[in-house]
Amino acid sequence: MARAKSKPLLVLLDEAHTLEPKVGQWLLNAAQVAGRRAPFLLVLAGTPDLRARLSEMEASFWNRAEQLPLGRLDETATAEAIRRPLAEEGIAVEEEALARMVRESHGYPFFVPLWGQAVWRRVRGSAAGAVTVTAAFRDEDPLSAAAFRGAVAPGGGGAEAAEALEHLGFVWQAGGTPSWEPGIPSLMDYIVEHAPPPGEGGGAGG
Repeated sequence: MARAKSKPLLVLLDEAHTLEPKVGQWLLNAAQVAGRRAPFLLVLAGTPDLRARLSEMEASFWNRAEQLPLGRLDETATAEAIRRPLAEEGIAVEEEALARMVRESHGYPFFVPLWGQAVWRRVRGSAAGAVTVTAAFRDEDPLSAAAFRGAVAPGGGGAEAAEALEHLGFVWQAGGTPSWEPGIPSLMDYIVEHAPPPGEGGGAGG
């Protein structure tokens, strides 16, 4: 209440359905007193079990509070939640791919950012890997298996990115040797000249 008197205070509490009844009772009573005397607002969020848990807190006045049942996102909101943050990073998503993400997320908010994160990592990882591999081929052609892995992911790992570059025909192994050669040398020259620096450009498709 003291903080709210000096400046309006909003307290947001997620997973409120897990509150111990005694703790919740104390919190609700304190919020009621503070809200009468200062610009204070308490917002509780949780699963549908929250109603039953609030009843256990024996603070009957809670049912007079504004209640906002929230469902899943509609298709338009889901699409914007995926498309807009990626667009701000210079990554365009094809309509068909976006429709698939919307469909498979089922409008459930937890899955929407996971889709966006997966796209961002895939696009950024592939772009960075292609540039470093191109630079490596300028120093050594063909590349040994170890050199190729190091170029794709200097910090280790990178199996998925390496596989993606191979499937794109960017690199290939000739004659059954473990060494890697440029699949399309002219494409490598183009990437060196036109690839955007980290944080710019990109695209994603289905």
